[in-house]
Amino acid sequence: MKAVDSLGAEGTAQNVTITTIIASIIGVVMKSTGGNGGTWSHIDETGDDIASPATSWFNGHAAFNLTDVTIDGQAMVTVPKFYYK
Repeated sequence: MKAVDSLGAEGTAQNVTITTIIASIIGVVMKSTGGNGGTWSHIDETGDDIASPATSWFNGHAAFNLTDVTIDGQAMVTVPKFYYK
């Protein structure tokens, strides 16, 4: 991979390593409207219903991997850095 500026000048080619972490994919879909906000369901990456996501999915997902800690006698929860798009 090499950088190219707006005038077309190219930099020296560099090797780039990209590491990806694949987590379980889970979504939420509105099945029907009405009532108290409609009927919602959890879905997987193919759009199939998930009756009830296992607790382990939330505990193992980086965005939900919260940890209880005690610092200077104060009970706190650490929240890992995460990104979404």
